[in-house]
Amino acid sequence: MKKLLAVLLLAGACATTTGAKREAPVSTVGRAFHSTVTLENSIGKVFCSGVIVEGVVLTAWHCTDHDMTIFIGSLGTRWEAKRFRVDRKNDLAVLVPVDGRDLPRGVKLARKAPTWADDVWVIGHPLGEYEYSITKGIVSHPRREHGIFNGLWFQHDAATLGGNSGGPVLNKRGQLVGITSFGVLNGVYCVAACAGVYQDTHLAGAVHLDPIRSILR
Repeated sequence: MKKLLAVLLLAGACATTTGAKREAPVSTVGRAFHSTVTLENSIGKVFCSGVIVEGVVLTAWHCTDHDMTIFIGSLGTRWEAKRFRVDRKNDLAVLVPVDGRDLPRGVKLARKAPTWADDVWVIGHPLGEYEYSITKGIVSHPRREHGIFNGLWFQHDAATLGGNSGGPVLNKRGQLVGITSFGVLNGVYCVAACAGVYQDTHLAGAVHLDPIRSILR
């Protein structure tokens, strides 16, 4: 009798589980969408990307090298940002809210930089029009010097265009390993110029993890 009761209970549990509607799981990399932000002008035009990490917004320095007021679009909110720290050589800038609001911790910083043929994912807003796009590639070279502003970078082949600048480059665990910085077109490093040509060469440069760690300290 006890055995029969156990069987019936187990069958009922299976039926309940099978009949219940299950939510589709969000991939590890996909969770980083919640931490990816838009950089916008006063009328809401998206011109660059950024990512929340360790409670601040990290982006590319060249996205902030102007007198225009920067607004951040994040998690259904929009707020004005100011530069808190910059590293021009490595094309990095840290932004914080003007009103002092607290930001979530955001994506985790990877412990190790990627190496040859590692998979990487890029999230951003190419051309400022295709918001929250994601592309995938591999690391073509894990450590190069003398980038667009003479800094340290790594080369990958994930598709990027103008508007991706400042967005996160992630490993398979959804951890931050780089920041989108520039593309290479006909041997020339370019940011805005690449967007004007509407061409993607799959030779992209991301800020290396080492200077990212340094600016977040």
